[in-house]
Amino acid sequence: MKISKIFAELFNTDKNSNYAKLKKIKKEIKNISPRYYNPYKAVVYGTFAYDLYSFYQSCLYFEKPLNHLFLNKKALETTLKYIISLYVPKEIMSYILMMEKEKVDEVIEKFGQEKTEKYYKKMISYILSYLKPSTINTIDKDISRIKQLYELTTFNYVDIFSIFNLAFTTTQNKKNLSFNDIRVSLRFINSFEDFTFLISNVSLEDSVLNPLLIYLKKYAEIDPSFVFDNGRIKKEFSRINKMLTDKFSYLKFEMFLKSMKENPDFQIKIIPHSETYVSAFINDKIKIVEDYISTLKVNEIEKNYKLIIKSIFNEIPLIKSDIYNEEVSTHFSANLLPSFSKVKPFEIFRTFLVNFWEGKIKETLSDFIFHANYADEEFKTILNDTFHIGSEFLDRINDFESNLEDLRKFHIMIIKKPDTITKSSSQKSNIITCIMNANRNAESLLIDGYNFLDKLEYILYIIILSIQKKDQSRITNLLSLINTDLYKQYRSFYAKVKSLKPLVSINKV
Repeated sequence: MKISKIFAELFNTDKNSNYAKLKKIKKEIKNISPRYYNPYKAVVYGTFAYDLYSFYQSCLYFEKPLNHLFLNKKALETTLKYIISLYVPKEIMSYILMMEKEKVDEVIEKFGQEKTEKYYKKMISYILSYLKPSTINTIDKDISRIKQLYELTTFNYVDIFSIFNLAFTTTQNKKNLSFNDIRVSLRFINSFEDFTFLISNVSLEDSVLNPLLIYLKKYAEIDPSFVFDNGRIKKEFSRINKMLTDKFSYLKFEMFLKSMKENPDFQIKIIPHSETYVSAFINDKIKIVEDYISTLKVNEIEKNYKLIIKSIFNEIPLIKSDIYNEEVSTHFSANLLPSFSKVKPFEIFRTFLVNFWEGKIKETLSDFIFHANYADEEFKTILNDTFHIGSEFLDRINDFESNLEDLRKFHIMIIKKPDTITKSSSQKSNIITCIMNANRNAESLLIDGYNFLDKLEYILYIIILSIQKKDQSRITNLLSLINTDLYKQYRSFYAKVKSLKPLVSINKV
């Protein structure tokens, strides 16, 4: 800084200048008792380190159990359950404890799949109705304050102590400690700022003692090295809280930092604690249970399918090989029984008709047929007949699907009332007839579909070959009808139809 600027600052009478503000801050610090920091000598007194050491020793008592709590998901869940039990009726707490896969299995074993699903829907409804936002917020605050205590225990105090006394170790006897005064340095400012940030974002209250005691009592059962002492816990907690209130006031420390940094506008950042422990815990438990029940339900349906279909076909072994197919997985087959063996080729052909024939090939071929001048009547007849057959296929497929209503009804019956099929010979006969008819109709449609694809492949092949050889013996204006883009389109249509034929062929089913 230039000398002129320094003198300008020094003799500036403006109360809002940085110099005036810092002068006021330094004057206020001088009146603070106890004196941790002398802004005029830029010295921090060893009394601060001594008080900090006492604070650190109290925090140290909680370090091991709180490490276990916040680094162990199961421990945190167990503690949450204990704390929640303080705020909700016993009945609701028992429902929360039922939100486990093992408990679902027990209920199913006792009451069956359908009743279990209804029971759990009611349980979840009751849990959510009792856990009001105010209750959740109160519990979250308790857990958050315990976590703030945990953050106090894990702070790197040694870094600050080592500035005061390089020989510092955690095993030193407190009575023999002798912390020397130190000059303010950048290293000390950084360490002091870290500690100030920590205590600025801590808000402990006596209300947290009850859940803390509950947890520490449980922790003592699993760790013999930790002795649960109700009196000492309250004493150490009270000492930490009192120290934060009386000596380690973050507003006081913030003032120290303004002076040390020579920045009167410096402020410690306050980050509000907004953890949602209870909501996250409850929602996670509910989702796990709902997903598990849903999976079990799907598995039960699949199990019913296999048992019912097998029981049906065990009585009719002669036709089993014709119509029974266990593995079918397309979106169309979701509405059909797994025994509909023609579903896969049918769905492939149906997709081709909707997405490629109706959406692309038909329009391109229609335009070609309309403008073509034919010299070969036989090719003209094949081309027109194939086009008309293709145009009728979508209506045929729609008619076929509308006739599957009975099959869909049987499908629903198997899901909701499987016994009506397995215990009725007439229903078994009806479903077998229905399946066989569906397969026959699909087979007929696929035979015609394969022939259509065969002719379409031939037509596209002739057109592509004629273009390549510049042969206009069949269509006299062929080359004037086809440009480069259309030629590429016809080639892609031809490749698609050729690859599709073996997939649609019923000989491959």
